[in-house]
Amino acid sequence: LKSLVLWRYAVFLWLWANIRRNGPTNVSFIKELHYCFLDLDFPLSMRQAYYLVRDKIVKGGYLLLHDVLPKGHIPGCYEVYQEILQDGYFDIFAEKDNYLLAILKKK
Repeated sequence: LKSLVLWRYAVFLWLWANIRRNGPTNVSFIKELHYCFLDLDFPLSMRQAYYLVRDKIVKGGYLLLHDVLPKGHIPGCYEVYQEILQDGYFDIFAEKDNYLLAILKKK
């Protein structure tokens, strides 16, 4: 199962890397995700990636967000993290400042 999820994540990252060159990304082939790790380093990219995967993550699944902690590490990423929390789909599972990582669990 882990290798399938990792494969799906790798495909997602490849698609995301091509969005700027080729237009909107179609992720309809991904039916569900049990966890997703977003590490895109730019606030706009993080926000857009979140909305692409938000509804693909199953209840009880995990969303890992890199570079959103601590505040100010990458300007704007902490603010995107706060927007994601306000969206109401996820609860905080763990915040690891020393790893620059927030782990959220789908409600």
